[in-house]
Amino acid sequence: MNKKQIITDIEHISRKMMLKSKAKGHDYAHVNRTKIFSLKIAKSIGYGLFTTEIAALLHDIGNIIERKNHGAHSAVLAKSILDKYPISEQDKKEIIQAVGEHSQPYATTTLGKILQDADKLDSMGAAGLMRVFEFNLDKYKLYN
Repeated sequence: MNKKQIITDIEHISRKMMLKSKAKGHDYAHVNRTKIFSLKIAKSIGYGLFTTEIAALLHDIGNIIERKNHGAHSAVLAKSILDKYPISEQDKKEIIQAVGEHSQPYATTTLGKILQDADKLDSMGAAGLMRVFEFNLDKYKLYN
């Protein structure tokens, strides 16, 4: 199985899992936009695209369990997925760590920082504005 096949498989898995997401505004469209931003950032700094793309595809799958600790849940689920593929242990470790830390205040790895920045870039657009209202709807009285 080559890298392109692995990415295609993981993309399919991510798409199916994100249909069950418990976080509104965190659907597969968000994952795809985050992937696009992640790849652009990685290319600009000469970082590996294979690990970047996989991390972006898996970064929010933990939302099928709960929103609050989704980064940690995503990392656990990512490990179980990655263990099924011929990916080096170093790449797996890097992806899992980045996925786990992307929702923390400060990522510690380059891949974690790429993923965190890409995720934040997506939150700055129209989808991000919708999320502000979705997550805080009880705070905003839009009617009497």
